[in-house]
Amino acid sequence: MIYTGSGRFSVGAGTTLVLPLSMWLGEAYTRASVTADDDPSQPPKALFTGQVVALEVDGHTRVDSARQGLGCQDMEAAYFDEAIRYHPAEYRYTNDRGIDVDASAAIWVQGRATIIAPLAPGRHTIHRSVDTLAGWGYDNRWTVTVTGH
Repeated sequence: MIYTGSGRFSVGAGTTLVLPLSMWLGEAYTRASVTADDDPSQPPKALFTGQVVALEVDGHTRVDSARQGLGCQDMEAAYFDEAIRYHPAEYRYTNDRGIDVDASAAIWVQGRATIIAPLAPGRHTIHRSVDTLAGWGYDNRWTVTVTGH
């Protein structure tokens, strides 16, 4: 399954962008006795290191896993200062005892990201394509308007 999407946002001139290439959110669950919080050591490194990734800005390639290594963009797990609560909790799966497991909050993030130096004022297009080689990926486009001088 490829998750597609698009969006628009504005930033001021001189703003550096940090764009996710592929991220994994660790979650807390509504019933800790049923499911423990996600452990940041659980997503295998190969989930990130084996991906096919491409990122273009205004049609110019910035990241291409077929042509360059991506190791410098790995992010170790970072816990949020405060959990990002879901309202309401989100269903994740039914465990082997037949109990629904619902996530109540995001508690950490890890994965791969890239830094884009400030763009010139005006409208820009960013396209991210990720194939995790695990049966899912992303194909996203963003329109970024840079305001000011």
